[in-house]
Amino acid sequence: MSTFIFGLVSLGALAFIEKASILNLGGLDKRISIVACLGVYFLASLWENQVTKIVPSPYLDEVFHIPQAQAYCRGDWLVWDPKLTTPPGLYVLTTLFSKLHLAACSVHILRFFNTVTLLLTLSYACDCRNLIVSSHDQKTAFKNSKDAAKLSKATSIDTLHTALNIALFPPLFFFSGLYYTDILSTCMVLKIYKTFLEGRDGKGRRNFQIYLWGMVSLTMRQTNIFWAAVFMGGMEVARTLQNPLPSTSVHEREKLQSVQSFVQARWNEALHGMVFDVPLRSATLEDIVLTPLTLIPAVLVRLPLILKNLLPYLSLLTTFTILIYLNGGVVLGDKENHIATIHLPQILYLWPFISFFSLPLLLPSLFSLLRTALHFPSTLLRYTKNPTPRPVILTLLSGSALLVVLLIVKFNTIIHPFTLADNRHYIFYVFRYTILRHPLIRYLLAPIYLLCFWLVYNTLSGANTTTTTPSSFPSSTPPSDNKQNPPNPSTKPKPQETKPHFHTTPTEELAQHKDPSPTSSFFLIYILTTALSLITAPLVEPRYFILPWVFLRLHLPTPTFPNKLILGTNSSAQQTEKATRINIYLLIETAHHLLINLVTGYIFLYRGFSWPQEEGKVQRFMW
Repeated sequence: MSTFIFGLVSLGALAFIEKASILNLGGLDKRISIVACLGVYFLASLWENQVTKIVPSPYLDEVFHIPQAQAYCRGDWLVWDPKLTTPPGLYVLTTLFSKLHLAACSVHILRFFNTVTLLLTLSYACDCRNLIVSSHDQKTAFKNSKDAAKLSKATSIDTLHTALNIALFPPLFFFSGLYYTDILSTCMVLKIYKTFLEGRDGKGRRNFQIYLWGMVSLTMRQTNIFWAAVFMGGMEVARTLQNPLPSTSVHEREKLQSVQSFVQARWNEALHGMVFDVPLRSATLEDIVLTPLTLIPAVLVRLPLILKNLLPYLSLLTTFTILIYLNGGVVLGDKENHIATIHLPQILYLWPFISFFSLPLLLPSLFSLLRTALHFPSTLLRYTKNPTPRPVILTLLSGSALLVVLLIVKFNTIIHPFTLADNRHYIFYVFRYTILRHPLIRYLLAPIYLLCFWLVYNTLSGANTTTTTPSSFPSSTPPSDNKQNPPNPSTKPKPQETKPHFHTTPTEELAQHKDPSPTSSFFLIYILTTALSLITAPLVEPRYFILPWVFLRLHLPTPTFPNKLILGTNSSAQQTEKATRINIYLLIETAHHLLINLVTGYIFLYRGFSWPQEEGKVQRFMW
């Protein structure tokens, strides 16, 4: 109990020092935020207590981590286990934590440190989501303060619930009961991202903070360099070259008569130091290609300013490169089993991973795909009557993408010896019953990789964040004619004379405002960073996918049901407001994560097994 209370006091002090926005969300009662935090803290503490009660001794990688931390607690700072591959940041901070607690570095205290860190991760995730959405809201104008107040409240609920679901993310939450580096590593990277999102006010101090926290994150895990330097450096470039009127290009495209004139306009903007960057919601394939093409001239035009703003990220990369040179490699120990190798299928495995854990948020995109498949015959018939080049181009690109995936699978599939040697990890069974089951299965999975990627991209673009319903079918007759000659109610309009009209309620319009679509630059930078962080690792582990999932989840627009689908067409204003506060997709995501945590936690604690060569020693399943 004393440990539980100490954790609460520690979190309260950190929240005060950090001025955490999780306790100051606009339009939201603080009690809701406090209850959410206490709920996660209670679940994580309960999980850690059960793990320590049933598994009191160090388990798996804890065999290396815990003795090293305990050596530091004793003051033996020169002791180092050569099997450890990551720097000692976790052990140093845990030692300080135990000193504050005036307790020995027992297995319980060391594990409990991750329980507390999970709550700090929740806070930083809330800060990041709030800053991401707020940056969009500042560009949104409302006719009255009532709409602005509704937006503030809806945004706050979405922000808190999103952060809550990130904290409950199964591969992250699981390690709140064990002494691993994953939670602290994620926490530190989110701290850097929060600092980045806060802007360049007082940029000298901000640059120092980014560099400082970046170095701290590297003491947790070396691969954090990709997120602390490459991802945020790329986002800094995009922010520096941002067009002050990003929506103009989208509307202008409709006015220009040719692709050539549109491209020429974008090129002229690039020559003035502005990159072409459009929201994914309205972006076409040409837009995605045009973004990096306009980046090069825009960077050259504003190179001095770019280098100035990139100072903390370039400093991080330089320091990291020097440390690698002095160490003779990226990992500290066990270098023979951790050799960097080009492993392209890692980026393919990521999309089913994200699709599984984010399935509730991908449901609208999945339903949209099913509707498209059902209407494919009629769509094909319309195309044969009025052929256009775009479907042909998209078909060719899809076929080319499938061919590339098949070539990657054939020539670059790597099965690390550790994957097959340890049946305590779920990934062992994933490989055993898929890729290793039959030689053809790895090729049959290629369309699934592409399907999962499309679902994730479509959801990220916000293409299905709201669903509109047809409200009426007005005549195509001009309004002026309607006034002079009112239509006969008994006369039914012909099918070809009608057009379905869609509308959204004010509440749904607010939902669109609170869910900004990420831009094409974010998507490209995210893909590049994710690829760099994954394809150099020969070993496939769900833990490697934590940061790619977290960053994607922070930027995912939240899908919303139209109120009529939930409440009916005769819903009252009070019912409509209630539906705005309760997002069904976020609730399903919460239940989804809780169920996975419950199942994996139960299996870990109560469904152990033993190896013939180690009779009497319980082995346990884990991520």
